[in-house]
Amino acid sequence: MAKEKKKRSSLTSFSILFIILIIIFIISQFLDGMTFDPVTPKEYDHPVSEVVGGKAPTLIMAPYQGFVDAIDISIFVLVLGGFLGLVAATGTLDAGIQKLVKNSKGKEMGLIVTLMILFSIGGTTFGMLEEAVAFYGIVTAAMVAAGFDSVVAVGTICLGAGSGVLGSTVNPFAVSIAVDSLKATGIDSNQAIILPMGVILWFTTLAI
Repeated sequence: MAKEKKKRSSLTSFSILFIILIIIFIISQFLDGMTFDPVTPKEYDHPVSEVVGGKAPTLIMAPYQGFVDAIDISIFVLVLGGFLGLVAATGTLDAGIQKLVKNSKGKEMGLIVTLMILFSIGGTTFGMLEEAVAFYGIVTAAMVAAGFDSVVAVGTICLGAGSGVLGSTVNPFAVSIAVDSLKATGIDSNQAIILPMGVILWFTTLAI
């Protein structure tokens, strides 16, 4: 009886984040006390900054403090992750896509447009791009059966979702994090400008 191959274990996203955090902590020890002048426009007067090496308590409390500073984004991502997990577990999205493909006999061009719009909505709202990998098999089979090349299926999903992510409106992994980062540096962003710009970019790229 052949021995079962051992499954390769890979680092989780949390492990990678902790490794990066520790690396930055170590680098700060070497740069402790060094000064630098930030590259800023001449009209802004910024004092020379000094690097302060991190302490052990700071390193330990960094994950907690990060969640506190971005608690609104953290809760939104947790709720969104739970929603996506529930939808994936029930197979709702898969069933919907399969039903759409089944009803598109003779109207494959319309299927391309419809799927691109659906994937772009997912991209602009919650950054659906890598998550769309699960649909490549279903869509590719439908496209090939309809006489299209497999590249058409890949383009439908990748370009549809990509246009939505590029024109993110409420995507927490792009817009919310950027706005929160600006707020942390004392810069207030105008959502009345960000949202329309995202919509214009989204619709323009989707139409192209």
